[in-house]
Amino acid sequence: MIAPDLLAAVNVDDLAERLDTVLEHRHLARMLDLVLHGMEWQKSLPPSDPVILRPEIAAVLGPQATTQLCSQITLFLGHISVVRQLIQKRMEAGMPIAALSQPDTRSFSERLTEDPAMPSEVFSRLLKAIYGDIAFLCLLDAARRQQILAPWLAATMAGYVIEGSRAHLSLLASMPGISVPLELIPVEERFDVGGARQRTAEFLLGAQSMALEAERRGQTVYFPSGAPDDD
Repeated sequence: MIAPDLLAAVNVDDLAERLDTVLEHRHLARMLDLVLHGMEWQKSLPPSDPVILRPEIAAVLGPQATTQLCSQITLFLGHISVVRQLIQKRMEAGMPIAALSQPDTRSFSERLTEDPAMPSEVFSRLLKAIYGDIAFLCLLDAARRQQILAPWLAATMAGYVIEGSRAHLSLLASMPGISVPLELIPVEERFDVGGARQRTAEFLLGAQSMALEAERRGQTVYFPSGAPDDD
């Protein structure tokens, strides 16, 4: 009932609130793992078939949102290609597909907040990618039920899908051995691993300095993830 609930939103703000709520659903996270990242499903996709542009989805989106998605055909085809690269690399390395071999029962909220040191750039991109995946499943559900979407809802869902694909690609572009063409994700839009690590290290160093200074003054210091090692 998650997709029908999201598609019942009455405006953009209402949809955003509903999306935030479903991040707490553990069965949604598991379902997305299986549907969107399952190896067999990805391998079965023809190279020229971005599912999001199939006629049954266009029928519920309407002409404006369909045109919006069609303008990003290169992005969607590139996304399929890069995900296949990732799956192939894992298979060659003998790495199991986590979604199939090691079920993760945590919700998206739990996954995103697990690491307090996660760089904000990674967090924001992961969140956009998750929203894009959820929007994609909502469109599949609307097509299955032949629910014609209001123009504002269709355009908003299309926007989530586009931004989700772009955010996911920007993260994948930072992975060793994964090739993402510059015409899909230009250099300035790619996730800078080295820069993020440096900024995170500088932030943690600054926080540690402030904590030490507070201790020197006899002030109580609270650590969200436990006290750091003495060394």
